[in-house]
Amino acid sequence: MKPVSVTCPLSSRLPGPTHVKASLTAGPPSNSLAKSAFGDPTTAEEEDVKDVFTHPTNLKFFLHACPVFVAFRRKKTEFSEERNASTAVSDATPLTQNVSRKEQLTAALNNSDYTLDDFITEPPPATTTITPPIKKLMNRQRLPEWLKTTVPSGENFKDLKKSLRSLGLSTVCEEAKCPNIGWGGGEDRVATATIMIMGDTCTRACRFCSVKTSRAPPPLDPEEPEKTAHAISQWGVDYIVITTVDRDDLEDSGSTHFEKTVRLIKERSPKIMVECLTGDFKGDLSCVERMANSGMDVFAHNVETVESLQKWVRDRRAGYQQSMSVLRHAKKVNPKLVTKSSIMLGHGETDEEVRQTLKDLLDVGVDCVTLGQYSQPTRKHMKVEEYVTPEKFQYWKEEGERMGFKYVASGPLVRSSYRAGEFYIKNILKRQEEEQLKHANYLILLVRTKYSLKDLYPYYLAGRAVLSKEKAIPVHDKYTNKVATHVSHADDNVIRQAIQAGSKAERSMHELGSFERKEILMNVAAELKERNEEIAQALAIEVGKPIKDSRVEVLRAVDTFTYAAEESIRRNGEFNELDISARNKGFRGITTRFPIGLVSMIVPFNFPVNLAAHKIAPAIAAGCPFVMKPSERTPLTASLLGDILSKQKLLPEGAFSILPTSVEHAKAFSEDERIKMVSFTGSAEIGWKVKAASGKKKVTLELGGDAAVIVDEDTDDLNLAADRIVFGAFYQSGQSCISVQRIYAHEKIYDSLKEKLIEKTKKIKKGNPLEEETFLGPLITENDAKRVEKWVNESKGQILVGGGREGPIYDATIVEGVDPKSDLGCREVFGPVCYLIKYNDFKTVIDQVNNSAFGLQAGIFTTNINKAFYAYDRLHVGGVLINEIPSARVDSQPYGGIKDSGLGREGVKYAMEDMTELKIMMMKNIGQLWTVRSRPGLEVEAMSVDEGDVESRCRMRTAVNDAKDIQVDEDHADEGSTTAASLIGSISTTTEEGGSPSVEDV
Repeated sequence: MKPVSVTCPLSSRLPGPTHVKASLTAGPPSNSLAKSAFGDPTTAEEEDVKDVFTHPTNLKFFLHACPVFVAFRRKKTEFSEERNASTAVSDATPLTQNVSRKEQLTAALNNSDYTLDDFITEPPPATTTITPPIKKLMNRQRLPEWLKTTVPSGENFKDLKKSLRSLGLSTVCEEAKCPNIGWGGGEDRVATATIMIMGDTCTRACRFCSVKTSRAPPPLDPEEPEKTAHAISQWGVDYIVITTVDRDDLEDSGSTHFEKTVRLIKERSPKIMVECLTGDFKGDLSCVERMANSGMDVFAHNVETVESLQKWVRDRRAGYQQSMSVLRHAKKVNPKLVTKSSIMLGHGETDEEVRQTLKDLLDVGVDCVTLGQYSQPTRKHMKVEEYVTPEKFQYWKEEGERMGFKYVASGPLVRSSYRAGEFYIKNILKRQEEEQLKHANYLILLVRTKYSLKDLYPYYLAGRAVLSKEKAIPVHDKYTNKVATHVSHADDNVIRQAIQAGSKAERSMHELGSFERKEILMNVAAELKERNEEIAQALAIEVGKPIKDSRVEVLRAVDTFTYAAEESIRRNGEFNELDISARNKGFRGITTRFPIGLVSMIVPFNFPVNLAAHKIAPAIAAGCPFVMKPSERTPLTASLLGDILSKQKLLPEGAFSILPTSVEHAKAFSEDERIKMVSFTGSAEIGWKVKAASGKKKVTLELGGDAAVIVDEDTDDLNLAADRIVFGAFYQSGQSCISVQRIYAHEKIYDSLKEKLIEKTKKIKKGNPLEEETFLGPLITENDAKRVEKWVNESKGQILVGGGREGPIYDATIVEGVDPKSDLGCREVFGPVCYLIKYNDFKTVIDQVNNSAFGLQAGIFTTNINKAFYAYDRLHVGGVLINEIPSARVDSQPYGGIKDSGLGREGVKYAMEDMTELKIMMMKNIGQLWTVRSRPGLEVEAMSVDEGDVESRCRMRTAVNDAKDIQVDEDHADEGSTTAASLIGSISTTTEEGGSPSVEDV
């Protein structure tokens, strides 16, 4: 007979191990207890287990080690915590001192509706053992002082309990024997109540909970939702937590009943905040959706413990991944819903398991988490493996806040619903007050400014403004996350019209004179400069870019348009001698660049003005019409650029369209056959997809990077290097493709540089982007800030400075010891984070820098000219900067990268080359004398020739009469002549009778 592992969930009735892993001897059935307890076995497994229990030795062990083993199996049983109380009451058969222990156990089993499945589990954790002799199991851990608390009392408490009882309602605190039963209230506390609906009997038997269990609980009270709503409206509480027993016996797990209760509470008492602590509904996501849309304020579902202990702590029908699925779906259905979960400590979990559980909760969108001490409700439940100290709970509170939870309650007496209102509402109210103050200060700044935003801004179709409220794109203030304005949205039909108009405008744009293109560009630059403050404020609002940096971006755009104006009149062709061999004697060529045609432009959010200028300005200078898609996160400044362009009278009709639109409408910008070139700036992931969709079109891609800077041992000004690195890492909140991400410091100066970087980073001022002193503003969304936070936390590195997050603002952060395989170590972070790496060999560090998927720019601080040129020769990047950070960009430079950093180059002159096609006109023997041999039908007609024209122009046409050989005299050709007649007069002709004229070497 095979060995069987049997778990006794009642072993904790006596102090000792929670799980009894029976390495027991199986023998023949010899005791009537087995039959009365288990009935006739129906499977081989049950037969084995019956043999285990009925073997005399094993039975003796269970009867002595687990005196309430069978009593756990019955319904509606309560055990006294007092040492002198030993009675246990059964609904069917009372157990008395006059009845033998064996008879008591047999009667209890006969009245139980549980089966072997509730006892047979997988092998318990390796840490669980049976330690003989049994007496050693009596050594229980003493309750520490920090867990001792008084039972609440008072008239308010008694009145509430009386009210519950009169309405047939329950409180989970009483039913589960929670040590934190009670309600708050008063001047400094938020009055909170926690009640349990759908009866007091659960269909599950979790090993930490004392709620009564049964496979067939009493039916639901159809009047309970109304009673509950009525009772709560009378209590005067501020916050109500409603929980429920698991009702697996119901088809919808009671979710319809639960939803009705919440709805009625909100109808009667709309000001009360409602938190619903739900079960997992057997994993039925339709029930989760019903609850998420019930009108509750907080959706709570407890994961209870770490993943490895789930099967030993919770009922076998629950599960870690099932709970995560419930929390994830609630957030997906109702993103505005606050989601919450709870973890009990003290079951024997490790720190790493707790940390991983917190990470998993963050990944499914949980906003709030509570951590508390598991307290054994009765001696029949799981024993406490560890009493966690208040200091350790404080550590988990700080860790949870650092990881990014909106709210963390952590303490020995904290429960998922204990003082929920006091903890939660105070925290929320405090945040609301902070937000209101922040917004008030922000509004004051806006009032002080000269410009105010309109309610709606247009898109530009074929050069004309179009206002449309349909599906208008909201522009969020990135600091307050409030909607600041809207920009009209262009749909597929509008995009098709824009492409058609641009295609028709190709010829008229081509025919613009160089002086006209220059005038247009200079006018745009002038108006940008005039409207600098207006556009800078729009940038600060829609990007979150600090106002000082926003002004700089607008001025850079002014420079870009000005430089393009100069380049528009330098579209010089070339005259080339092509006689590279005897076979090519006499060939010359003229090369000219011609506009490629309609250009599609896709612009990112981080520099929406200057990066748009780097596409628009060279297109106009080259004579190309264009259609532009700005980021849907930052369409406002694009609309302002459209306003400036629409005032340029010299631009032909249809020459430009600026079309804010959503991602689902963006395909035409790369796929439409009428588009001749695509210019894309953005992430590598999207950029390569754009290239794949563009087919045969020319494509330029300016993509991402994880820019590295090397600080060598011979750097003469370490303080300057530190200043520049801090600027390059945290400018624009790190949202730049050349933001410093990797810092390689020689071991001789590593500690000194690290100290300087930390010191300077601590001085960075973060906050409102409209304040002049702000250097670090918000990231483009709070989710991006959470992503950056997650990457840092998972990098396995040590945070030297920063690491905190406040909404969409992530602190300027420096890390060392980053795992190169982590997201932070091998991907573009696009946030205010950099990390230090120590090196000792220059050749090796060059290889380390090259060990990246990206290759945009790199910087080196050194005074060694040989090292500078060595790096320039060996680094796999598009640009190498000596004694400067890689984050520097001059707007006239050829800018771009290799590998995953892109294709082609930006910078006005180089972008113009990409937006034009090179064409050559080849000529032979231009400027030489030639001979025309006569043949019948050839006549030479002289044309007027300007004086000094040595390449006299002639036209030859056929005639009926014969002609003779014509020899052009080189001397006359060199001297030139005033008329073609004088030239012809110097030509000697010979005619061969019957000869036919031919032209040679023309």
